[in-house]
Amino acid sequence: DQARSLTDQVEQILTFAGAQAGRRKLDFQAVDIAGVIDRAIEAAAPDIAACQVEKSVAEGLPPLQGDITALTQSVRNLISNAGKYAS
Repeated sequence: DQARSLTDQVEQILTFAGAQAGRRKLDFQAVDIAGVIDRAIEAAAPDIAACQVEKSVAEGLPPLQGDITALTQSVRNLISNAGKYAS
């Protein structure tokens, strides 16, 4: 689990560094934030197995303009960190 987590973190750093340096283009599109949160919770499941996670998203939010992969990675990181430091 730790090796997978470290690999995910390195990939995330490389993704954002590549985007910042102009080597990787972010794919901006309309993104449903509730879907991003769902995917992030699913991806973070091993890190938050001992936690109870509740999602609350306001009804009728307009789509967010962003890169779905980068947003999902960022939200996953937040959820994983919350799970690690909640206990």
